[in-house]
Amino acid sequence: MKRIIAASLLTAAAILGGFGCADKTSSGEVEDQAAHVAPAPEKSAEVGQDAGETAAGETADDGVPARAEGEPETLEGEILPESDDRELETTDLDTLNNWQLTLARNEIFARHGRPFENPDIREHFEALPWYSPNPEYEDAWLSFLERKNAEIILDHQKLSYEIPATHP
Repeated sequence: MKRIIAASLLTAAAILGGFGCADKTSSGEVEDQAAHVAPAPEKSAEVGQDAGETAAGETADDGVPARAEGEPETLEGEILPESDDRELETTDLDTLNNWQLTLARNEIFARHGRPFENPDIREHFEALPWYSPNPEYEDAWLSFLERKNAEIILDHQKLSYEIPATHP
């Protein structure tokens, strides 16, 4: 489904002449990650792939087994794998401690290759096989839903812990 959406966004962008003119933000990893920027393709790694669906159990061109219809994509080590598929609710966050919330919020950015300055956050994501830092990363690559979920997590952290964790 995400591949179809990404392909549709690319087609629309090609027809309309671009993704928009959002300013690049210099938001920090811990405090101001929910910048309001223009939406862009879901995942840059999937942009070049075919938009056709495969049946569950088959392997796509990228070597990753296809998911069943409606099943969210899960990457190894994700804390909130659905944070790019649906709006998060408080019940999704209630069982996570402050550090887990920081990592869950940052995995939204990490899926798009955001490099992290915080050594603890960087170490966490560099240990995951799917994470690939991209020095060209821009917050504009996040979807509206991803930005909203990052805000939801940050608001929950502030309400529950006053200040987001910066280390384990």
